[in-house]
Amino acid sequence: MYTKFEFTSQEPFLLTEAELRSLSDNTLADENVHISIHASCNDDAMRTFDSLDELLAYGNDQDKRILSLLISQQRLDRTDTLEREPAEYRLEFTVKPNQQSASISIMTEGEEDEAFLAKEKLTRLVTRIRPWFHRIANADQGIVPATLLLLLAFALLSTGSIFLDVIGAVDAGTAEMTDAAPSDAALLFVMLVIAVAAVIVYALLLKCLISFRRWAFPSGMFLIGQQIKRHNRLKAVRQWAVATVSGIALINVAVFAGVILPW
Repeated sequence: MYTKFEFTSQEPFLLTEAELRSLSDNTLADENVHISIHASCNDDAMRTFDSLDELLAYGNDQDKRILSLLISQQRLDRTDTLEREPAEYRLEFTVKPNQQSASISIMTEGEEDEAFLAKEKLTRLVTRIRPWFHRIANADQGIVPATLLLLLAFALLSTGSIFLDVIGAVDAGTAEMTDAAPSDAALLFVMLVIAVAAVIVYALLLKCLISFRRWAFPSGMFLIGQQIKRHNRLKAVRQWAVATVSGIALINVAVFAGVILPW
C-alpha cells in the first residue's frame, strides 16, 4: 500500500558531518536511488552538490554560509517485483538569516513499511542533532510578547494607584485634598515619565539579550567548513554565559535566604 508521511517542526539543530554520513550510510545507501543535495546560501546563491563528499568539502564561509539544505532521495526505476523498494523522501533543514528560528521538514513516501522505516530513521536523526540549548534557542518565540506584556503591566500598575489618588482628591471637594491634587498630578506625570523610561530601558535590554542569544545560541548551524571553527569558538561563550547566569542565580538565592530565614 502506497503511503506518505509529511510534517514540519520548528526545531533547532546542529547538523554535523558525522550525522550526514550516518544518514548516507543508513538511508541513502542503495544502488536503485538517486540522491539530490541542494543548498540555499547567505549570498543568495543556490548550490547543487553531486555527492555528500562535495557538500562536506564546501568552505561554508560566514558570508556564503548555508541557510537551507535539501536532501532528497528518488528511486531510479519502479519495479513490479515483490522485492522491497526504498522509500523516496525529502529532508530539509532551514534557518533564518538572523537566527530567529529554524525548522526541519520531512516527507517520505512509498510502500507503507519502507515509508514508515524511512520516517523513523529521519525522526531519530532530528532528535540526535537537537542541541542541548534548544530551549534557549527557541526562547524568542515567547519571550518577546511575554516581556512586553509584563512591561505594560508594570507601567499600568505604577501609574494606576497615583491616578486613583488624584481622582479621589478631586472628588472629595475638601480644601486639603484640593490642594493635594496638583501635587498628585505632578507626581502622576513624573511616574508616567519614569514608567515610559523604564519600558524603553527594558526594551533595549531585551533587544540586546535576544541579539546575544541569536549569536551565541543559534537556532541552526550546518557544521561544515568554516562553521565548525565558529561553533567551537561559541562553545566557550556558551559555557561563560551559563556559568554567569548560574552564579547570579545562586547569589540571588543566597541573598533571599539570608533575608527571609532570620524572620
